[in-house]
Amino acid sequence: MAEVVDLLVNLGLARNEAKVYLALLERKNLAAAEVANLSGVPRQKVYEILKRLSARGLCHLEPGRPQRFRAVDPVPALGEYVEHCRKEQEEREDTATRLGQLLRRRYERGKDLSDPLDYITVLKHPKRIGEAFRAYEAESASEILLLMKEPYALQPPTVLAKEFAGRGGKLRVICESENLRSEKMLQVFEGILEHGGQIRHLEALPSKLAIFDTRIVMLPLEDPVAGEQLTTVIVEHPPFASLLRVAFHALWERAAVVGKGTVAENW
Repeated sequence: MAEVVDLLVNLGLARNEAKVYLALLERKNLAAAEVANLSGVPRQKVYEILKRLSARGLCHLEPGRPQRFRAVDPVPALGEYVEHCRKEQEEREDTATRLGQLLRRRYERGKDLSDPLDYITVLKHPKRIGEAFRAYEAESASEILLLMKEPYALQPPTVLAKEFAGRGGKLRVICESENLRSEKMLQVFEGILEHGGQIRHLEALPSKLAIFDTRIVMLPLEDPVAGEQLTTVIVEHPPFASLLRVAFHALWERAAVVGKGTVAENW
């Protein structure tokens, strides 16, 4: 029984269809309830299966009440079923050929298109923001420009100045004047200056900002409702980075220099 069911499945019938067809072969004719009992297929599914088998020429609905179904001689019935499947396959192949030609044009057009915003990433969790900063910092080779102000995703808001300087990179930082009264920030600034970084300060900064190699920008945006809760937009777009680099240097020209003496005085 199981072997015959498997063979019918290989021929293209669903497993329950194969069970119902075998049940019909065992009697002259059967009502749907009898088919369910013999086949083990739930009665609520039997009616739909009988309709499909009838459409494929494997059984007939006999006239009269109650409705009874009779299997068709399997030799001619299966031969016709295979021929029907062959024609369906040919139709599918023709459809696939036509559809392939239609979709190929769309595929060719789409190859050269990308998501219009695939160069923008938005991060909200401080840990993810800090991890992104460290990753871009480690990848940078020539220049990092920072506008530093609270709140900070990294605690403490350290910059790997020694490692970056070792790669020949130039680090410039603009902070807010009040940072010079913070022992924690003075320690950060001391490390930056010690390894060749440059720091200046302004009374207030319009925003936080990080520009890596004039290629990648991290722009934290303060939530206008929640206050210090930050959403950081990361933009990998050299022209945009170049534009913000110009803005950074406009602030840089206005800012006062923070030297080692300034740090020592405020420590």
